[in-house]
Amino acid sequence: MTALALARSVQPGAIATLRPDDRRYAAFSADHAFASLFTSAHWLSALEDAYGLEIEIAAIERDGQLTAAIPYCRIDDLRGRRLVAPPFSDYGDPLASDPADLGRLLDHLAGFERGLRLRTLRNPLPAADPRLEAKGQAFWHGIDLGPSLDTLWAGLDGSARQNSRKAERSGVTVRIGKEVADLRLFHAMHAQLRKAKYRMLAQPFALFTAIRDRFTAPPGSAGDVVVVLAEADGQPIAGILLILWRGTAYYKFNASFDTRLRPNDLLTWHAMRYAKDRGCGWFDFGISDTDQPGLVRYKRKFATEEKTMRQLVRPPTRSPEPHEQAAAANLGRLTELLTRPEVPDDVTREAGDVLYRYFA
Repeated sequence: MTALALARSVQPGAIATLRPDDRRYAAFSADHAFASLFTSAHWLSALEDAYGLEIEIAAIERDGQLTAAIPYCRIDDLRGRRLVAPPFSDYGDPLASDPADLGRLLDHLAGFERGLRLRTLRNPLPAADPRLEAKGQAFWHGIDLGPSLDTLWAGLDGSARQNSRKAERSGVTVRIGKEVADLRLFHAMHAQLRKAKYRMLAQPFALFTAIRDRFTAPPGSAGDVVVVLAEADGQPIAGILLILWRGTAYYKFNASFDTRLRPNDLLTWHAMRYAKDRGCGWFDFGISDTDQPGLVRYKRKFATEEKTMRQLVRPPTRSPEPHEQAAAANLGRLTELLTRPEVPDDVTREAGDVLYRYFA
């Protein structure tokens, strides 16, 4: 046993429960090897602002320094009690580089009878931990923005370049929007797309404003949030919500009113250029479910890297109660009713404001 391993076995460190605004966690989560937007203090605080959740961080503190952490949320609502680490996030690797530290944190969280759900991308330790079992996966795509713009353009799939040129010839222009009005416009597009194409409710507008407030106030302190908008004849037709955080641009949402002019490839190219101009080294395309082959193909036109996001769970110690199962089924039924074409769009959006938090 090495001296370091021996010291850790003798002094394992205390487990503390922190809040997202704890300065120690903010610093630790910003610099950890497995950190991302979704484990950042700003993201976790935005989720609290938008959904009224209370997010905590289980952390190991040794000699005055944090050595490992898992952000999580205890949820107790009409769907029952559950533990998500963290909720409403593409992924959120445990910030732990030592298997013993990870195991201690998982044991600490084992008191919740409804189990635990993790979504991991880069940290290999959770998948090897016997406490957790695999319960699904998704694709993740990213783009290395290090090469020159000419090299990046040449590396795109030929159809992406062709569609971008076609959109420009058709008069599509792209602008960067930073005002609340741009955010509201994008949210209307986003909500309409989810309703018409996927029969799903949209995240509340409060989430979008919370993200903007947390990542741009005070200006430049945490990151940047912009809407990349494609317009034709002065009218918006498509957009991307882009979050810039510590050298990575996160392609968080994409939506459109009209795709006849093929604006999305041009939009993505402009988003990449903007991110590179702002000093970002990576473009995070987020995750795509395995049953979304069209979305996977689209992202592969741009991506230089593809990984597997793994969903891992610690099984619950009891089965859901009948009323919890009924609530989940009724939530699905309500979603189906509220996303029918004849339901006014503003009613569907307001339904998302009220109900979306129950999908955590």
